[in-house]
Amino acid sequence: MITCKSEISERQLLQAMRVHFRTATHEKWILPLCGIILLVIFGNHIAQDPSDWQNYSFILLAILGFTIPLWRIPLLKRNIRQMPNYGKTVDWNLDQKSIQGKGEGFTFSLDWPTICSATISKNGILIYPQKKLFYWLPAESFSSQDDFNLAIDIVVSSVKKTKMSKQVLNRTFDPSGTTSG
Repeated sequence: MITCKSEISERQLLQAMRVHFRTATHEKWILPLCGIILLVIFGNHIAQDPSDWQNYSFILLAILGFTIPLWRIPLLKRNIRQMPNYGKTVDWNLDQKSIQGKGEGFTFSLDWPTICSATISKNGILIYPQKKLFYWLPAESFSSQDDFNLAIDIVVSSVKKTKMSKQVLNRTFDPSGTTSG
């Protein structure tokens, strides 16, 4: 059994959200692409007929779609600080059958077959029990590099759909954030 302990903090959750959004296709490509397409289309309409005020509202919509990745972090910071478990510590236990979490006022256990997917990065492991809900196990919360590597092995062998960064595949990192190789 592998154990780790992490605090639910703004820094940790923003790190998790960066990993999550790095793999979220709609956030990364589709919304900005739609924004650019709308800018081109309605920019062309405005160039042809500047008196048509309806085109200006579509330009604002296009700018909104294009800039969503830029303003999501300030909104996330506000939402993180409002979380009921903010500042609490979670004790994680991972074994071949399940993952368990225990903290002040909550306890849960999930069998690996019920997990939808996992994303593994050099900074930690995202466990998705649902498509848009995840648990974050930061690499620095493990007691050693060997424990983190063992947790990666458990997740890879237990979760059907797993995404990994190149550094994880080559194991050229350590939880302190430095890389080698």
